[in-house]
Amino acid sequence: MKFWVRLLVILVNLCGIHEISRAQLNTVYGVFPTINPLYRLNNRCFIEGYYFGARPIISSSQNSDIPVPSWLLWYAEQSISRSFNKGVSITGSYVFQREQISPQQSILEHRLYAQIAKTYTWKNNMIKHRLRHDYRFFKDSFRHRLRYQLMLKHDFSDDSYWTVGQEFFFNLSNGSGRIYNENWFNASVGLKLNEHHSLELGALNVTWHVLGNQWRNQWYFQPTWIIAIN
Repeated sequence: MKFWVRLLVILVNLCGIHEISRAQLNTVYGVFPTINPLYRLNNRCFIEGYYFGARPIISSSQNSDIPVPSWLLWYAEQSISRSFNKGVSITGSYVFQREQISPQQSILEHRLYAQIAKTYTWKNNMIKHRLRHDYRFFKDSFRHRLRYQLMLKHDFSDDSYWTVGQEFFFNLSNGSGRIYNENWFNASVGLKLNEHHSLELGALNVTWHVLGNQWRNQWYFQPTWIIAIN
């Protein structure tokens, strides 16, 4: 397990050290409330939702040219997944997202994605690799990108666990800016409240490219309510 923790730490430090170290950062701190309901149709198929809002509270901006709105993101995802043997699963999803670029300007996005994931388990640990292809529809354009996530989960007991994950975003559309333009890292402690409900509390870091050499660096406290219905 120590190997994977070290690997994730290395990825966090390497993901943007060249770009971000020379960038103008607009750093914000806030909360990221999340709801994750899951309904299992059978042993192989399940339907899942993922809903969140990104709410900045404190801004320590180094660049006054990037105003911070009261809510940066509203996000709603509905997906259906099918699992196969050897820990492989495929997922298809529809997403609606509202991104608040500034207090006066927002971008609405409709998104479809296709995903394949591979899970490895041993003892009290689980490692998950996830590769996702986003098809993104905007008012006057279409873009697509590739996302890769590595996640580690360790169970302390039947009722508690911790999880850490790193996800890289690669822009594949010509004329839409730099290729590597976004990164998400999170670490949480989870508590199973009962058969159907769990609560995760942790930290989330989101860094995305804004303009030129300007990046928005976001740190959030992320409470996640997980609802599992069999």
